[in-house]
Order: sequence, then structure tokens, then C-alpha cells
Amino acid sequence: MGRAVFYIITVVAFIWALKKIEVIPEFLYDAPEQTADLFKRMWPFDWKFYPENIHPALIETFHIATLGTIISLLIAVPLAFLAARNFTSSKTLNWTAQFIFVSTRSVNSLIWALLFVAIFGPGALAGVLSIAFRSIGFVGKLFCEAIEEADRGPIEALTSCGAPRSMLLVKGYWP
Repeated sequence: MGRAVFYIITVVAFIWALKKIEVIPEFLYDAPEQTADLFKRMWPFDWKFYPENIHPALIETFHIATLGTIISLLIAVPLAFLAARNFTSSKTLNWTAQFIFVSTRSVNSLIWALLFVAIFGPGALAGVLSIAFRSIGFVGKLFCEAIEEADRGPIEALTSCGAPRSMLLVKGYWP
């Protein structure tokens, strides 16, 4: 009884959704032919467009992704040390760094891209910054968790030997 009611409700909801979005059946009749025509024009690939159009765009895309990731690393790694509770004792710094991670991670890349396109216009800069801002939260959270899970043994050994704070950072905390 319960399964039949579920199926009936699902079918009714599907029919209601089709009516609500006002699907025009005439546009669907020739969809297979349109799709076949699209694939027929796409294949075989015409390589004469590759050198002047596609290759530069691929290289620019690679550069955008690489620069965005490098910028996010440069920002996220120092913030990760501030966010790690076993490295920084200031609750204000911990909270601020965690807030930056959560806020940059919670906004979708497309929203960051729209924001930066509105500020800087379309181009590589908007892409680099949107990737960087989205990645700050993810990279920072991963580094912060790795720092917080660092083994206390080597850190205590370095501290007891009188190692400077920079040596503790590199040899003890660095993941």
C-alpha cells in the first residue's frame, strides 16, 4: 500500500512539474535530429582551429588555475597556522582564521567569479581571484587539520633541546 501511494505521488508530482514549466512538445519532436546534427558537425574535429583559437585558450586556462592555486596557498598556509589551536594560543586569531576559511569555502566558485567579473570585468584576473578565494577555505582547512594532528613527540623533543620557534614550525608542525 505504501509503495503504491509513493509511486502515485511521484507520477502526479512529475506531471504537475511538466505542466508548471510549460514544456512545448513541438520543440521536443525534432530534438533527436538536432542532437545528431550537432554531433555530426562536431566530428571529425577540425584541427585548423586548434593553433590559433583553442591552444591559447587552453594555456590561459592552465595559467589561471595554477596562479589561483598558488595565491590560495600563499594566503591559506599562514592562516592555517593561525587557525591551528595547538600552534596559536590567541582565541581571537583562531576564530578569525576559522571564519575566513568557512566564509571563503561556503561561497561557490561561480558566485566568486560573478563578483570579480563585476569588479574587474571579464578576464583572467577574475578567474584567478575566484579560484584563489574558493581554494583558500579548502586548502586552509586541510593544512589546519594537519597541523592540529601533528605528533607532539617531535615538538616536545625540539622544545626540550631549545630549538627556535622557526625550527619547531618546520620540523615539528609542518605537515
